[in-house]
Amino acid sequence: LILASLSMLTAIIVGLTLGISAAVAPSRILRTLLSTVSVIGQSVPVFFLGLVGILVFAATLKWLPAFGFKGPSSLIMPVFALSLLPMARVARLSRASMTEVLQQDYILTARSKGVRPWGVITKHGMRNMFIPVLTLIGYDIIQLFGTMTIGEVVFGWPGIGSQLVRSASQRDFAVVQAIALAVATA
Repeated sequence: LILASLSMLTAIIVGLTLGISAAVAPSRILRTLLSTVSVIGQSVPVFFLGLVGILVFAATLKWLPAFGFKGPSSLIMPVFALSLLPMARVARLSRASMTEVLQQDYILTARSKGVRPWGVITKHGMRNMFIPVLTLIGYDIIQLFGTMTIGEVVFGWPGIGSQLVRSASQRDFAVVQAIALAVATA
């Protein structure tokens, strides 16, 4: 739960910030950054990103612990690896949705009435932009349960995913079925 909640929180905050910033102030740098994060986030698998992170930041630079929980610093690599895919998806959808919302007639009406630009974006734009983004976030939470298994195994975290892999390798099918039932129910 710690990894999943921190990963989704990071993905939502960074993804919305990137997406809304790229839609509101369309600069070439923000568009390039958003495109790069989106392509990398949606194409690099979690296990590869985790192994490269362990190789670079734990083995070579020795900045972060490689496995297990040894304090708050051991959350950085797993949270980054698990949040990159939902962050990229939220950023792309929030940019597209905000760009579409800012072109609507009610936004033009609000601007012509003299509403401040920040008020137009927060009060009128974000309210309507969040509808598809919240739907995607719900889907990403469900998908995060699948990637948590890989993340827990790669980073050596004790949890449902690592227990599932351990039970499957030991042919303990009762535990595998119980975990599958618990995850499906959740």
